[in-house]
Amino acid sequence: MIVWVFAGGGESEISGLKPFLDKSFPKCEFKLCTPIRNKPAPKFRREAPSQGYTGRSLLDQIKAQLHIKLDLKDTCDLIVIFDDLDYPLTATQELNFADQKRQTFEDFLKQIWEKYPERPPINHIIGFAKPELESWVIADWEQTVAKSPEFRDRSKSMQHWLATERKVSFSSPENFGLDSNFEKSYRKKLSDAIIEASEKQEGIRYSKQIHTARFIRNLDSAIAKQKYPEFRKFFTTLSRLTQESKS
Repeated sequence: MIVWVFAGGGESEISGLKPFLDKSFPKCEFKLCTPIRNKPAPKFRREAPSQGYTGRSLLDQIKAQLHIKLDLKDTCDLIVIFDDLDYPLTATQELNFADQKRQTFEDFLKQIWEKYPERPPINHIIGFAKPELESWVIADWEQTVAKSPEFRDRSKSMQHWLATERKVSFSSPENFGLDSNFEKSYRKKLSDAIIEASEKQEGIRYSKQIHTARFIRNLDSAIAKQKYPEFRKFFTTLSRLTQESKS
């Protein structure tokens, strides 16, 4: 089964999300269409970062890549669109923001298929990391950060600081940043909080590109499903769709 993956973000999605999908669904062939990794920089410079997008920019990138593939008569069995959910501009949108963003992607795909009436629409799934991919790391903290050689000696202190100073819930991490009464975290980046926690004691600084990617590769999906409804929805639907394709 061939699956095209269109993900927002950058190196974490390239080096983390795709290997996680490969490990979790070994009978599927996942082809990462976005983000697009830039060509390596010259040897005397650091490697150029991947071209990561989200929201409207991601839609534009998906549109460009899909047109290329469809014009070339390329095909797949399933399309996966995955993005950080982040937060809306106004508090009144927060309750149904996931549904609104999902509908935006649904409407976008409908417009794509209308431009290719000779081709049957490809089945698809739309998933989110709420509020961002690092919530998966929080959900499986004991199997990721706590076991990492770089952080295991200070994982407890990092966990305590995140829980007390940034109100991170390790039982329901997807709700981070939604409490408007707690200004230190309201609509702040979870990844920034983890980085700050890592800087409180001497040692290696947490890196989205290095550590998030590695931890996502090793994520225990059973644990994440227990603590993370948005992950459970995505993983369960993807499992069902891949099984249906085999039947």
